[in-house]
Amino acid sequence: MEDSAVEQRAALRAQGNAHFRAARYEEALALYDAALAVDGGDEGAEVVHANRSAALHARGELKAALEASLEATAIAPRYAKGHLRVANGECTHRSATTL
Repeated sequence: MEDSAVEQRAALRAQGNAHFRAARYEEALALYDAALAVDGGDEGAEVVHANRSAALHARGELKAALEASLEATAIAPRYAKGHLRVANGECTHRSATTL
C-alpha cells in the first residue's frame, strides 16, 4: 500500500476511534468502513476490523462483531487484539444465544 493510502486509512481509523470513544458507534462504523474501502491492500486492515468488532459489540450486534474480529485474525493471524475480540465475541454471542 502506498504511504498516502496508509495515511488515509490511519486518519479514517483515528476519526472512527474518536466517535467510538464518544459512544457514536454508527459514525465510527461508517468511518471504519471507509478506512477498509481505501484501495491498497490489507496493511492496517486488521486493526480496523478489530475496531469495527468493538463498535458492533457495543451496539449489541454480536454476530457481526464476531465476524469482524474473525476478519482481523484472518488478515493477521498473530494480531493479539484480534484474537481477544474473537474470544470476547464468542463468549458474548454464546451467552446471548443460550438465554
